[in-house]
Amino acid sequence: MRMRTLNIAAKVSAAACGIVFLLLLLGGWLLIHFEISLLDMFRDEHLARVRQSLADRQLADNETLRKTVEFTSSLLADICATYLFNLENDTILIPLRSYMNYPELRAIQVSDENGKPFVAIWKTAAEFASADALPETLGLNQDLSVTNSVQYQQKSLGSVTVYYTDA
Repeated sequence: MRMRTLNIAAKVSAAACGIVFLLLLLGGWLLIHFEISLLDMFRDEHLARVRQSLADRQLADNETLRKTVEFTSSLLADICATYLFNLENDTILIPLRSYMNYPELRAIQVSDENGKPFVAIWKTAAEFASADALPETLGLNQDLSVTNSVQYQQKSLGSVTVYYTDA
């Protein structure tokens, strides 16, 4: 009888150990799965914050660039006033070339009071090129341009359009 009791006790003990072992396996698997999900959530949240931060920084940089180009354009309008008043399209290129050294500028178009091109300067691969008007092949983006009126003694003489790049 002692043997039979030991057999039953061993069987109950083995069954209880088996059940505990299965519960430990299930709990471990659930814990690991939960930790993986938690890490994925932290990673996704961190990446979203980084992307938002980069997008905010890009917007701030673009706004700063636009303000800088607007300021440059207003300076160019003041500088071009005398040249435009005296119809000096050759000598006007001297200050325009200096401004074209800014890396963000792509082209400058000076127009007379009728909107007709007076002089234009733009960047090529190695140097600056100039003509009366900008060539159509440049593919300039109008959204990345700033236009200012050229005034001389309270009289409008034309406009200066500065094309820039945000790259």
